[in-house]
Amino acid sequence: MEIFFQSIYDFIYHIMICLMIHQELIEKVRLLPYSPGVYMMKDAGGKIIYVGKAKILRNRVRQYFQSSARHSAKTAIMVSKVCDLDYIIC
Repeated sequence: MEIFFQSIYDFIYHIMICLMIHQELIEKVRLLPYSPGVYMMKDAGGKIIYVGKAKILRNRVRQYFQSSARHSAKTAIMVSKVCDLDYIIC
């Protein structure tokens, strides 16, 4: 799906929204507990696009967002679509 912008201002606004979402997501990841649990990654529409489990939530979820991570193409695309995440401590 291609996105067309009416003006440069629309484009800048879109970039600013994306950066704000990214910063909020990074802060959520930073505050994750060091507990076992299940995490759910969501897209911009709030749809769950991935569910995973981890012995240490914070460590596992952080791996997705590290710039040094070597993800497969499939994982990289999925991570690029993540706008929110929730978790359940087990």
